[in-house]
Amino acid sequence: MVKLRGEDVRAVPLPVASLHTQTAVVLQVNAARRKTDELSSAIGRQLDLLRERRHALVTAAVTGQLEIPGAAT
Repeated sequence: MVKLRGEDVRAVPLPVASLHTQTAVVLQVNAARRKTDELSSAIGRQLDLLRERRHALVTAAVTGQLEIPGAAT
């Protein structure tokens, strides 16, 4: 196993992004997160609607309000 000395670790150069670059990245990440949140909400609403419609179809089929082709009457 390789052992690293503290002075070796401290000697590794670390790139530092400018404040302008950091700000630009934060803005991009925030915009992407807003879009992701919007899409997640839209998917949630769609799932709720699909569950509601599935429930309505099952209810209609069970109560005889829905004709199912080929089904015994």
